[in-house]
Amino acid sequence: MATPMMDVSMLNYFSPIFIFVLIFAFVYGALHKTRVFGSNKMLSGIIGLIIALIFVLITPLTKVVLIIAPWFSILFIFLIFVIVVFKIFGATDDNITTVIRKSGLLQWTLIIICFIIAVGALAAVFGQQSLEEGYGTQQPGIGEGGEVSIEGEVISVGAPGYQHAGTSTASGNYGSNVAATLYHPKTLGVIFILIIAALAGGMLTGRMAPSWP
Repeated sequence: MATPMMDVSMLNYFSPIFIFVLIFAFVYGALHKTRVFGSNKMLSGIIGLIIALIFVLITPLTKVVLIIAPWFSILFIFLIFVIVVFKIFGATDDNITTVIRKSGLLQWTLIIICFIIAVGALAAVFGQQSLEEGYGTQQPGIGEGGEVSIEGEVISVGAPGYQHAGTSTASGNYGSNVAATLYHPKTLGVIFILIIAALAGGMLTGRMAPSWP
């Protein structure tokens, strides 16, 4: 059995410190860059300090940051690799800056990816808690014909006669509900149609053409 050369599990105990530094640096940098309070660095620092303390003291917010940070790190590294590849093929810094500033497709793609990461982190932290507060921890019963009953309400899940508890979208586990919903044929079909429609619309309007100067 292979053993790791270095065990860094003890760093988990310092995660609140890392989160504090990350939130403080991000908030302070954003306030200083946007000049919300002018050149008053002291006020920006105090606000950054307070927000960082709030994130550290409130456990759910700490969990959200712990989930979001790795995904944004992966996204950042991926973008760096893409920029390096373009520079290898002759793109200059001005070309890349122009594309980032003028390409609406690229901007909206990054915004949507960031939105999905944020929503996924919030759902992972607060989803199960909201489900238990809404319906309780007891798993709802599944009746005949693939019908799931929740507090008197009947919800049809799948085709009648082909539904079973393992694929229910109304179980007592939030993660199972999300997975069953996302991998449902109807959901996958809607996503596929939306992607085709977006690509077709972009090609017809000419917005997907290369925008190199």
